[in-house]
Amino acid sequence: MNKITNLIFFFFSILPTLILPVVYKKLVENPNTKISGNGGFILTKLEFVGYIIFFSILGYIISLIVSKNNNNIISSTLPPFVVRIIINGGVTIFLIVLIFSNLMK
Repeated sequence: MNKITNLIFFFFSILPTLILPVVYKKLVENPNTKISGNGGFILTKLEFVGYIIFFSILGYIISLIVSKNNNNIISSTLPPFVVRIIINGGVTIFLIVLIFSNLMK
Protein backbone atom coordinates (compact mmCIF):
# COMPACT_ATOMS: atom_id res chain seq x y z
CA MET A 1 0.00 0.00 0.00
CA ASN A 2 1.20 3.48 -0.71
CA LYS A 3 2.04 6.23 1.76
CA ILE A 4 -1.22 8.13 1.22
CA THR A 5 -3.26 5.03 2.09
CA ASN A 6 -1.15 4.45 5.18
CA LEU A 7 -1.69 8.06 6.28
CA ILE A 8 -5.45 7.73 5.80
CA PHE A 9 -5.50 4.58 7.93
CA PHE A 10 -3.29 6.23 10.54
CA PHE A 11 -5.56 9.25 10.88
CA PHE A 12 -8.59 6.98 11.01
CA SER A 13 -6.86 5.01 13.80
CA ILE A 14 -6.13 8.08 15.89
CA LEU A 15 -9.66 9.44 15.50
CA PRO A 16 -10.60 8.33 19.06
CA THR A 17 -7.51 10.15 20.33
CA LEU A 18 -8.63 13.30 18.52
CA ILE A 19 -12.16 13.04 19.95
CA LEU A 20 -10.91 12.58 23.51
CA PRO A 21 -9.71 16.18 24.18
CA VAL A 22 -13.08 17.51 23.03
CA VAL A 23 -15.04 15.38 25.52
CA TYR A 24 -12.40 15.09 28.28
CA LYS A 25 -14.18 17.39 30.75
CA LYS A 26 -17.45 15.49 30.26
CA LEU A 27 -15.91 12.11 31.14
CA VAL A 28 -17.04 10.51 34.38
CA GLU A 29 -14.57 10.75 37.26
CA ASN A 30 -13.49 7.09 37.00
CA PRO A 31 -14.07 5.77 33.47
CA ASN A 32 -14.76 2.08 32.98
CA THR A 33 -13.28 -0.16 30.28
CA LYS A 34 -16.57 -1.96 29.76
CA ILE A 35 -19.13 -0.37 27.46
CA SER A 36 -22.19 -1.30 29.52
CA GLY A 37 -22.94 -2.94 32.83
CA ASN A 38 -20.61 -3.68 35.70
CA GLY A 39 -17.18 -5.19 35.44
CA GLY A 40 -14.21 -4.05 33.45
CA PHE A 41 -11.40 -1.98 34.86
CA ILE A 42 -12.09 1.29 36.63
CA LEU A 43 -9.43 3.81 35.65
CA THR A 44 -8.54 7.40 36.34
CA LYS A 45 -9.10 9.87 33.52
CA LEU A 46 -5.38 9.96 32.70
CA GLU A 47 -5.16 6.16 32.58
CA PHE A 48 -8.22 6.11 30.32
CA VAL A 49 -6.53 8.54 27.92
CA GLY A 50 -3.45 6.30 27.85
CA TYR A 51 -5.67 3.27 27.25
CA ILE A 52 -7.35 4.95 24.28
CA ILE A 53 -4.04 6.11 22.78
CA PHE A 54 -2.42 2.70 23.25
CA PHE A 55 -5.27 0.76 21.64
CA SER A 56 -5.59 3.28 18.79
CA ILE A 57 -1.95 2.73 17.86
CA LEU A 58 -2.19 -1.02 18.49
CA GLY A 59 -5.19 -1.26 16.16
CA TYR A 60 -3.22 0.49 13.41
CA ILE A 61 -0.21 -1.79 13.85
CA ILE A 62 -2.30 -4.97 13.94
CA SER A 63 -4.21 -3.97 10.80
CA LEU A 64 -0.91 -3.23 9.04
CA ILE A 65 0.65 -6.58 10.04
CA VAL A 66 -2.42 -8.63 9.20
CA SER A 67 -2.90 -6.95 5.83
CA LYS A 68 0.73 -7.60 4.85
CA ASN A 69 0.65 -11.22 6.03
CA ASN A 70 -2.98 -11.89 5.14
CA ASN A 71 -2.39 -15.28 3.55
CA ASN A 72 -0.14 -16.48 6.38
CA ILE A 73 -2.35 -15.39 9.29
CA ILE A 74 -5.85 -16.11 8.01
CA SER A 75 -6.89 -18.03 4.98
CA SER A 76 -8.92 -15.35 3.30
CA THR A 77 -9.76 -14.32 -0.20
CA LEU A 78 -10.30 -10.74 0.93
CA PRO A 79 -7.86 -8.19 -0.44
CA PRO A 80 -5.45 -6.68 2.11
CA PHE A 81 -7.14 -3.28 1.81
CA VAL A 82 -10.51 -4.73 2.92
CA VAL A 83 -8.92 -6.67 5.78
CA ARG A 84 -7.29 -3.48 6.95
CA ILE A 85 -10.57 -1.55 6.77
CA ILE A 86 -12.35 -4.21 8.83
CA ILE A 87 -9.70 -4.36 11.58
CA ASN A 88 -9.01 -0.62 11.70
CA GLY A 89 -12.69 0.27 11.56
CA GLY A 90 -13.62 -2.24 14.24
CA VAL A 91 -11.03 -1.00 16.72
CA THR A 92 -11.80 2.66 16.00
CA ILE A 93 -15.56 2.23 16.35
CA PHE A 94 -15.12 0.23 19.57
CA LEU A 95 -12.94 2.95 21.10
CA ILE A 96 -15.31 5.75 20.08
CA VAL A 97 -18.26 3.88 21.61
CA LEU A 98 -16.18 3.29 24.75
CA ILE A 99 -15.43 7.01 25.02
CA PHE A 100 -19.08 8.01 24.60
CA SER A 101 -20.25 5.35 27.05
CA ASN A 102 -18.12 7.01 29.73
CA LEU A 103 -19.54 10.51 29.36
CA MET A 104 -21.57 12.05 32.16
CA LYS A 105 -25.29 11.79 31.62
